[in-house]
Amino acid sequence: MQNYHSKINGVILVLDGSFVISAYKNNIDKLAEGVNFFDQQGGTTRIGGNSNNRNEVGHPMSAFFGYKVIGLFQSDADVTNSPTQDGAAPGFFKYQDTNGDKKITADDRTFIGDPNPKFTYGFNLAFSYKNF
Repeated sequence: MQNYHSKINGVILVLDGSFVISAYKNNIDKLAEGVNFFDQQGGTTRIGGNSNNRNEVGHPMSAFFGYKVIGLFQSDADVTNSPTQDGAAPGFFKYQDTNGDKKITADDRTFIGDPNPKFTYGFNLAFSYKNF
């Protein structure tokens, strides 16, 4: 914290400032006995699933869990030569066949991101003139 005090013609001018930074790592180490993961309820994904967040041992809390987009379908031939996927058509998202079974299903979902920030920060500035 840094403070600045000055007297100008008998009037006190006060400037106070502070900067705070905090870093943390979020990781699930253990869940209930016999439970390795659970999905958060609410919302639906475009291809049948129930959640876009998964809580699993070894991953951050509420990690994004879903289909990895690898591009857009470019043509009908691209749709035909790709793993089968509901709603596949030129211009739509093409998803990764994570398990290699040539069809896009809920089993192809994977961890795709961490919603938790690596750090947070804040800055405060206060100004006082003539005790106001």
